[in-house]
Amino acid sequence: MRYNDSVELSMNRIKSPSEHPPEILSSCRNHLESLQNLRYLILLEVNQPSQVKLHLRMMEQHLNNLAGTLLHGQE
Repeated sequence: MRYNDSVELSMNRIKSPSEHPPEILSSCRNHLESLQNLRYLILLEVNQPSQVKLHLRMMEQHLNNLAGTLLHGQE
């Protein structure tokens, strides 16, 4: 399941933060920090479309990885 597929379904299966092992929480924090950094870079480079596209592709990868981490951590 991708991060944007049936958000309601996936949200119902996500554990509370205290139920996740520390390595999963660490991975999620790293992905969120990367997403914040890429958002900042997009704002700085808004007049450089090629850079913005690159950052958006990188953001999509981090979102997919974050979703995979959260969903995998439930098994």
